Amino acid sequence: GVLLPSIKIDKLSLNQPLKAIELAVANVNSDPSLLREISLEIVTNETDGTHWQLMQATFWLINTAKVVAIIGPSDLAAVRVISPILNEAAVPLVTPSAVSFRQLAIFHLHSTFFKVSP
Repeated sequence: GVLLPSIKIDKLSLNQPLKAIELAVANVNSDPSLLREISLEIVTNETDGTHWQLMQATFWLINTAKVVAIIGPSDLAAVRVISPILNEAAVPLVTPSAVSFRQLAIFHLHSTFFKVSP
């Protein structure tokens, strides 16, 4: 699943990371030696960026869409809101830019949190 804020970011900016994710998924799915008999699928849930909307979107992705991992959101406040929910559900969270290495210390209890650094 992918959590993306849609109201505070123009659609052009939103399309760039989504296009990168689509290319990565297509690349993984095209190589049968990477994930045997498993095909990745992108499930998006755009929110208005409020904490309430993020929690609702997170629960929807876990319970309804049955995602096995979430990419995003990209800001620390949002990560702090959804990280405990995902950790409890054992759903990994991959965030591209939410925290600095100094701030990673707050997530030491969350075993399913991953940060991707450029």
